[in-house]
Amino acid sequence: MRNSPAALTLLILLFVGLLAAGVWLTAPAAAANPHGRPASAAGIDDPGAMITPAALPLQPVGVNFTDPAFNTTLRRVSNASDSGGFETQIYSQLQAFSADNAYLLLTGDNGYVIRRVSDLAPIAGPLDLNIPRWHPTQAHTLIHFDSNADTTVRVQFTNVDTASTNTVFTFPSQYQRARVNQSFDEISEDGRWLAGEVTRNDGGLVIFALDLQNLRLGAVLPVHDLYTGPCQPDPDWGEVEPDWIAPSPLGRYLLVQWTRDGTTRCSGLEAFDIQTGAFAGRVYDDAQHGDLGVMPDGTTEFFMTFEIYAPCGPGTAIRFLPGNATVAPPTCLQSIEWGNMDHISCRGPHGLCVVTASWWTDNGWNPFEQEIFIQYTDGRVRRLAHHRSSECGYWVQPRASVSRDGRYIVFASDWGRQINCGDLGRGDPYIIDLGTDGTPTPTPTPNGTPTQTPTATPTSVFDCNRTPDAPVLSEPLHNSTTSKRRPILKWNAANCAETYAIVVKNAATGDKVHKQTGLTALQSKTTRLTLGVTYKWFVRACRKNFGCTKSAVWKFTVE
Repeated sequence: MRNSPAALTLLILLFVGLLAAGVWLTAPAAAANPHGRPASAAGIDDPGAMITPAALPLQPVGVNFTDPAFNTTLRRVSNASDSGGFETQIYSQLQAFSADNAYLLLTGDNGYVIRRVSDLAPIAGPLDLNIPRWHPTQAHTLIHFDSNADTTVRVQFTNVDTASTNTVFTFPSQYQRARVNQSFDEISEDGRWLAGEVTRNDGGLVIFALDLQNLRLGAVLPVHDLYTGPCQPDPDWGEVEPDWIAPSPLGRYLLVQWTRDGTTRCSGLEAFDIQTGAFAGRVYDDAQHGDLGVMPDGTTEFFMTFEIYAPCGPGTAIRFLPGNATVAPPTCLQSIEWGNMDHISCRGPHGLCVVTASWWTDNGWNPFEQEIFIQYTDGRVRRLAHHRSSECGYWVQPRASVSRDGRYIVFASDWGRQINCGDLGRGDPYIIDLGTDGTPTPTPTPNGTPTQTPTATPTSVFDCNRTPDAPVLSEPLHNSTTSKRRPILKWNAANCAETYAIVVKNAATGDKVHKQTGLTALQSKTTRLTLGVTYKWFVRACRKNFGCTKSAVWKFTVE
């Protein structure tokens, strides 16, 4: 959940720890390593090493420095905290880096800021955007909602290079405003599915899945209908709305994390068919921090979280989607002291997540204390850095987020200075740079089970020895009208595309009325069209020797 995990007494945890243990993919090691000698070029692979933070003063902005305990390279991104401000990435479950790693999306005192990763220079901001996140296949495009200033809910794309914003979908008129917290998670990896919650004109709350490729709503689940159907209202709080809502990474399921624990309906983390809204299973029966990811086989989706109780707690574990009628069983990964469980980000290569560990001094110093580390789905770990944040307020919770190719990890920290703790804290972002090789991912065996041996380099989303991604059309909107006889048709850039081809046809007869190939621009002005006629059009993104990928087909009418 988005708030801190519920505190449990040490006595209870000691008791449940005596219960039968589950099957662990890695045995929790206890051997100490006071020197913290790196097991590889950068990072430590030993889960039992006792590593205390090395003396490391606050660093200047933009200068590479090394965490000597782990031999990892870091950069301080800004110094907003030095003058009483703050900057931070938005959240661990949200991708902070653009799809090509060129830009970093941050939030601060005055709104959203975009910085160039290479030199950390701000290239846009402060931006007054509502619920922005990076498009996973269109490198410099943000997906967001309109301002909620009126009663029309619009989904928009903004290109940060050109500062142009296009409305790509307008909700039916009965939906009036987007709910921010419930609508602020990643879209599916292919850029097709967005999920969230909107307020209806009668005040009702509605969970939705939006198909951005075909520009239509998929699953639509009014919250009140759930509570008058399969769910029972909470005896104290009534019809409690979800904490967060997201599509699964591969776009198969609509995930709804309720604030209520348990195995009754509208409790824990539930999965629904993303098209129909049919209940598919319960993945998790609690509401601890976690994130959605994909196994190394590229097809199995999981939820990684912090388990509180036996057999895996306290520690990390994965549960596979979509779960079952009660709850999916956990696969235990790594034991962690319960006071150190903080946040998880699975936004990088398949088969791994990045874990942020908190710190709790009442029981001494323990492995993973105050660390950022990689947790592989085969049980291995790679410990990367101490975040050195006091965590005295929300804005200085580190909440690390990993880039899609695994090269960069960004986290927030006040470097132990405890600035304005009574007002959510003041800190800055820091980037861990793991180099051009990125991070290794587990290699799947033929049956999909990960081995213990990592590959040298993950597959990057920028490897363009492949067909391009599908372009997404932007103007004119699907099923809209235009008064122009020669309208300009526009679309968004597709990863790995070299050229584009556009085709416009009479929707009734199928006759081709306009065609252009070899385009490098993201628009085309049509030939003269006929009044009163409806046309359909599509675009192909092409790359030499690899072929083309077709967009969705849209329609518009000339009036």
